[in-house]
This record gives sequence, structure tokens and C-alpha cells, in this order.
Amino acid sequence: MGTENRLEMLLELEPESMDPSLAERLLDEVLAVLRQHLPVRALEARLERRGDHVVLLAAVELAS
Repeated sequence: MGTENRLEMLLELEPESMDPSLAERLLDEVLAVLRQHLPVRALEARLERRGDHVVLLAAVELAS
């Protein structure tokens, strides 16, 4: 299963049923894709529950 499919699967899950280890692995994969396609100096991200939604929050410092 590709990263896109796994991310899509995570986004379709109810926050209450999300396996924390799956969420962590998917977050790591998303960060790897961002690093691959952007000139990143620093990158931080986390998944956060907001009501009925799971939100990916990311802070990126681009290399000059």
C-alpha cells in the first residue's frame, strides 16, 4: 500500500478509533515526502484532534 493510500485511510478513520502507532508511522512518511520535495532546513509536525477531525499541523523552515 502506497503512502497516499495509507494517508487517505488515516484521514477516513474516526479519531477515536485511530491507532496511535499507525498515526505516528503515517506522520513520519508525510514528513519524509515534504523533505524530499522541499528545501527544508527544519520541519516539525504533529497530529491533533479537533472535535471530529484530525489535523496535521506542520512548521517548516525552508533552506535559503
